[in-house]
Amino acid sequence: MLDCSKLRVLITGAASGLGAALARAFASRGAKVWLTDIREERLREVHTSLTSETSGDIRSVPGDLAQAVFIKELAKKVQAEDGWVDILINNAALIRPGRIGHTEAAAWEEVLKVNLLAPCLLLNELAAAMNEHSQAPLVINISSVAALQGAPYEASYVVSKAGLQGLSAAVNEEYSMFGRIRAMTVCPGNMETEIWRHTEGWPGISRTPRDRLMKPATVAEAIVRWVELSDELDLSQCVLTPRKDLQDTDNLVNPKFKE
Repeated sequence: MLDCSKLRVLITGAASGLGAALARAFASRGAKVWLTDIREERLREVHTSLTSETSGDIRSVPGDLAQAVFIKELAKKVQAEDGWVDILINNAALIRPGRIGHTEAAAWEEVLKVNLLAPCLLLNELAAAMNEHSQAPLVINISSVAALQGAPYEASYVVSKAGLQGLSAAVNEEYSMFGRIRAMTVCPGNMETEIWRHTEGWPGISRTPRDRLMKPATVAEAIVRWVELSDELDLSQCVLTPRKDLQDTDNLVNPKFKE
């Protein structure tokens, strides 16, 4: 079983939700955890909490992943101190709900830059050192069940999350020939996160009652346990959803988007 206390982990979108929960799960096991998020004050709060409440070694670098120059600066800072990371978790994401045919190009670009392009560029900066120096290099791309089955009113989000599945597949094929990096795609269903709250009341997007949503801490714990088993098993894709008997499928059409 992989010893998480020896790992260096970089988590994007770490100021809340699943990102913050993953940071806590790894830090509680003694890992060195790098955090990044555009919300500087929230990131500082998570950093302070983890430093005081866990045995992990915490670093945080606030910034905007939509900016390629920040991605280079982030990678440079991490590598200047640690040389490499063992695990890159591409978790940062945003959603801009809208009908196909009624969504501005700027909204598409905003979503795709953060959700898909940033993970590609960040991996591009970190991959060489990970492959050369890490004993257990792993990329974890946080996708979504929406990438598997589609979802109304959020085409840009679905496309971006499906792209992460493609990124994982490309990593696994390429590094099976030329290196040791492996990639895992995690596809969570509805969780109690800020993205869910942003789409609350939009039937077809958030169909699970609030008190029956998955907890980020539960999903994070499952992911970390899979990481601990990754020295024995290949886990290329993991799907986590609320129990089907707890989902609400009524009123799937939002009147706001009727023709």
